[in-house]
Amino acid sequence: MAAAGMYTLGGSFWEFGEPDWERTKYLLMFGVAEDHDSNPIKLGLGKLKGRGAKIVAINPVRTGYAAIADEWIGIRPGSDGLFIGALIRELLVNDRVDFDYLIKYTNAHYLVVRNPGGADDGLFARDVQGSPLCWDKRSGRTRCASDIDMAPAIAGEYSLPDGRAAIPALQLLAQRFLAGEYAAESVAAQCGVDAQTIRRIADELADVAFNQEIRLPQRWTDAFGREHAEMVGRHVAMHAMRGISAHANGFHTCRMLHVLQMLLGAIDTPGSFRYQPPYPKSVPPANRPGKTRKDDGTLNGAPLGYVHAPEDLVVDADGTPLRIDKAFSS
Repeated sequence: MAAAGMYTLGGSFWEFGEPDWERTKYLLMFGVAEDHDSNPIKLGLGKLKGRGAKIVAINPVRTGYAAIADEWIGIRPGSDGLFIGALIRELLVNDRVDFDYLIKYTNAHYLVVRNPGGADDGLFARDVQGSPLCWDKRSGRTRCASDIDMAPAIAGEYSLPDGRAAIPALQLLAQRFLAGEYAAESVAAQCGVDAQTIRRIADELADVAFNQEIRLPQRWTDAFGREHAEMVGRHVAMHAMRGISAHANGFHTCRMLHVLQMLLGAIDTPGSFRYQPPYPKSVPPANRPGKTRKDDGTLNGAPLGYVHAPEDLVVDADGTPLRIDKAFSS
């Protein structure tokens, strides 16, 4: 769960951050048992209950924290990712997405190379300095994705200066989740949550996030040097623990949950999930995995690391994992 969070948003739940207990109006809890982060969560849930916030617990059993939730969704074990995918699909279908947040603070506008069968297929398009590229609608050409004086495209297919085709990352995400496999009716049969409930939860999330947004008159400067006269927040927060990560699909389930937060613009904003210092950190984290051993037997890098590019994978010439745990290669 922590690795998925570090790769996706530079932090994660629990010791990396937690809901804004003072402002959250709607909390989704996934797989949180009664002994997870025990006292802090109890204190936080007490604040939410005292303010009349809604707590929705997604858990196969209604024990512990789920027992005091305003709504309990008894999901089939290991199918949380499908449920989350269906929520994402509903937000996309109904255009209930914070596009401004995505462009400013995520890689939604980064161009992804489309070269089926090629070694670069699926990688970000980059300039000679290695910076990711996007398509600027104003100038009609590629620009460094971190430039702030432009209007980046989040849909469409574009030609790179070297002739390769590329499309924005958000379009790839939309294509994936708008597929029929994530339709509420398809998911309902697999996760045990009826389609009507799935659509209602998605609508409630969007309503609280966008129709009840927070605007605080607090000046601040973001990581790109842009100055803002106010803070825009979402009253929607999410929290998850080992219940969703202790499955073969746990890593990607956690990543999908973070994507859901991004689409709502509910990461590190007032009312939503808030980081705890020293997080967030760079994505991916700076330390790369060790791949070989030195003469004294120690690794030539950290035992725990994060893959930045294909060359960081610990595999042989045929792509077979070299580590017994298949780390950095599966």
